[in-house]
Amino acid sequence: MELVSSKDQKLSYNQVLLGSIVNMKEMGRIKKDVSLKQATQGVIKEITNKSVDTIQIGNTLFSAIKGKDKSKNKRFGRVYNMDVGRNFIRNSYKYLSHLQKQGVTHYSAILHGDKLFPAMRILHSKLKPHGSGLFVTTVKDKPDTYGLFVKIGERPIPVESA
Repeated sequence: MELVSSKDQKLSYNQVLLGSIVNMKEMGRIKKDVSLKQATQGVIKEITNKSVDTIQIGNTLFSAIKGKDKSKNKRFGRVYNMDVGRNFIRNSYKYLSHLQKQGVTHYSAILHGDKLFPAMRILHSKLKPHGSGLFVTTVKDKPDTYGLFVKIGERPIPVESA
């Protein structure tokens, strides 16, 4: 499915979720023996878990598992995107600002493929002046899979800078 600029058309939560799952399936990010229905059911089961927060910003959904005890300020998340590049960067920046306001200090996610690397470089440069930053590393024994790690600093990440 084609990405849709949230500046032109705001997609519903369901449109973003289903569209991004269809795209993941088409790109081979979902195993061939897993049907679209099974994949969708799995994602819905995950994001409706009480330990998972999900928020839509633009045409991007962010879901994150809340850490417990010593890790209460950490989140591990997934991103379901149907927005265009520039808006995806803005959406991600706003999401990290949202997490900061919740007291989150660390966020991590898995990226498939290197398509988002340019966006991550831009996002890093926008976060750096506010004492935050990110890095991406390869995941051992998983080709074309990367770990994204974000350290959210104490200086406020202003949403108006998005």
